[in-house]
Amino acid sequence: MVWFGLAAIALVAATRLYWSVLHDPELANKHEWSILQVVEAHYRDSQQPTPSIQFLDGNAVIGFRTPPAGQWVWVLANPQVTPRLKVMPSDVKLQISRKDFEDVRRSETELFLSSKIMEEE
Repeated sequence: MVWFGLAAIALVAATRLYWSVLHDPELANKHEWSILQVVEAHYRDSQQPTPSIQFLDGNAVIGFRTPPAGQWVWVLANPQVTPRLKVMPSDVKLQISRKDFEDVRRSETELFLSSKIMEEE
């Protein structure tokens, strides 16, 4: 009977540990910031003049050059955990041109919609 009690306690402890680790918003938040850090570090010195969409670990990260210095600013598209707007580097004011916005919107929309096309019956 003692072993049954110990097994029950161990099961409860394991269940609590499982839920606290997998459903901890702080852990998810760190993961999202780390995605931004990896992309920002990798493309920091990129000379590409146009907006850039990078995919890492199933997440889209959109890069813009900010006027006037042309520094890259990266935005995590559709983060799952607050804050809902994740931008890196955080000390740079995010400003984009209308053309850059339209380029990204068009490419993202086309990418999204093309994956949702249904064959007509």
